[in-house]
Amino acid sequence: MKKNTNNWEQPLSKYIPYIECNELLGGDLHVWNSARHNNACYELHIVLSGTCSVDIDGRQLTLNAGQAVLIAPMSYHIPTGFSEDFLRFPIGFLFDKDYSDIFIINQNAGITTNCIVDVPEDILSLCRLTINEAINPENAFCEELITANISGILIKSLRLFGLKKDPSSLHGKKPLQGKIITPGKSKNVSINERVIIDDFFEKAITNRSSQKDLALSLHCSERQLSRKLYELYGLSYREKMTQTRSDMAKYLLSNTDKSIDEISALTGYSDESAFYHSFRNCLGMSPGEYRSSGNGNK
Repeated sequence: MKKNTNNWEQPLSKYIPYIECNELLGGDLHVWNSARHNNACYELHIVLSGTCSVDIDGRQLTLNAGQAVLIAPMSYHIPTGFSEDFLRFPIGFLFDKDYSDIFIINQNAGITTNCIVDVPEDILSLCRLTINEAINPENAFCEELITANISGILIKSLRLFGLKKDPSSLHGKKPLQGKIITPGKSKNVSINERVIIDDFFEKAITNRSSQKDLALSLHCSERQLSRKLYELYGLSYREKMTQTRSDMAKYLLSNTDKSIDEISALTGYSDESAFYHSFRNCLGMSPGEYRSSGNGNK
């Protein structure tokens, strides 16, 4: 697809105030390549042709054409393969925490995040039409049509995953189960800031970014950043970074045959002894003991 400079980070409604379509409008939809990571937002991936596989929190899923997966916030995931004829439609979005009570998941139907659902042809057709519009931005009212289509695709897809309004919440009653809650409970951290912070920690392991770099990205002081991180995660910058590195190390120890020295470097430690010390402090065992114990990657 042609590169599109529009971030499309615009609200669908007061309930879904953030939609991110950069990958859809500016990426190569015939591939799905990314490192293992988690996000502050939901990720919707619809497969239009071919097949692909993705590991979500240690669970391997295979999607065929006409199927979709909704990846929950903070779920670690990594694409593990795709066919030559692969084509997908990706969208990221967030529910606003102030309105999340009016949405529930129909758990009795066995539908939830991180699972595969079949997608009807009307949604698939909208996806193809949207991709075609993005390729041809010179078309009249192109952006307006893309915006309308993305809204329709997202709303119809959420219904597939069992999302619906809970009438009781409109009368001041809380739903009994299945509330969708966005990461973080802070009223002092905006949705865009949450996404920036999430993306930062995903990439900081390998690019050696610092707390000062994150503060600059958020246009705030390091003291203000510390307050934001504590409100979001209950952690300091160092604790959050250590947690992120530990999660990555656990995955690599459980799912690859890489040496501990390699994993130490991949998780951003200057030497193997520092990695050993940090890992033991977090989990109460050495990396080798964790690997031999057969622990999962969560």
